[in-house]
Amino acid sequence: MRLALFSMVSVLLLGGQGRLPQMPGYERWSDMRPKIQRSIVRGDLTATWVDEGRAFVYRKDGKYFRYDVKTGATSETEAPPSPPAEPRDPRPRPARGRQYTVAYSADGEWRADYSNGNVTIRLRNGDGEPIQVTTEGDPEKRVVYGTASWVYGEELNQNEAMWWSPDGKKLAFYRTDNRPVLDYYVTLRHTAVQNEVLIEPYPKAGAPNPILGLMVYDRESGKTVEVDVRSGEEFSDDSIGHYVYNVRWSPDGKE
Repeated sequence: MRLALFSMVSVLLLGGQGRLPQMPGYERWSDMRPKIQRSIVRGDLTATWVDEGRAFVYRKDGKYFRYDVKTGATSETEAPPSPPAEPRDPRPRPARGRQYTVAYSADGEWRADYSNGNVTIRLRNGDGEPIQVTTEGDPEKRVVYGTASWVYGEELNQNEAMWWSPDGKKLAFYRTDNRPVLDYYVTLRHTAVQNEVLIEPYPKAGAPNPILGLMVYDRESGKTVEVDVRSGEEFSDDSIGHYVYNVRWSPDGKE
């Protein structure tokens, strides 16, 4: 029975494909089909930092250009060298919509951990005591450090929430305030005898978003400062910095 049904479906598909050339506009479609992909011109540019952060190289219209950050001058150049292959990430992948709970410094000496709304750092080899970077985070009060929210992981593909500077002396991390966000209720374990409800702060269209801040901890001074991501403005739909994502350090670690 299954074989007969499969054969029937195959015949119908082949028959439909055979009649395609007889459809109105087929010749025009055949002519345009190979040109469609080439007709789309991407507007985004991918930049590669060079000269220790003093310039970056980008590609446009098949050519490479170098932009000097200090002078603002642009000149045609050669393709930048390919970056070294990224080492395999030893961290387990976070769950859908979540962020990594561990971040390692580039030199491999330090690690930052997120746990129960707060951030700690310690030597990766286990020597010494952990350093408590934040203490004010409390998931029940809906303010946490070192992690983001579901909307950042799911909609913005932001699976990192802690970033070491290249020299390992500073750690940038999120401060996430979910207090304005309405709860979304999801039922789980549908096939079990008893299901359960997951309560997730999640903004639907037109609802308030989480308020994201960016903090930087200086390992040498032990002090934490907040980055002004909104140019001194209050968080609102009209202000810049409404979304804070794709966070990266400059190669020299100064920004």
